[in-house]
Amino acid sequence: MTTRAEELSRLWEWSENIREEVGALSDAIAKLAAEDLPDGGDDKETIPASPPGVRCKNDIGGYISDRE
Repeated sequence: MTTRAEELSRLWEWSENIREEVGALSDAIAKLAAEDLPDGGDDKETIPASPPGVRCKNDIGGYISDRE
């Protein structure tokens, strides 16, 4: 039978592994995105910011103010 401490340790290690995988995935995405940029890797933001006062619907269905 697994103790609570052992289970917490296992979950902590699992979450660390997930963080590492997400970091590697993020790096791979950034590398692919950089290859698609016309100047070969300028990482400046290419998506225009929303105008002040624009509201957008977030993932859980509520509204958040983009800027106030």
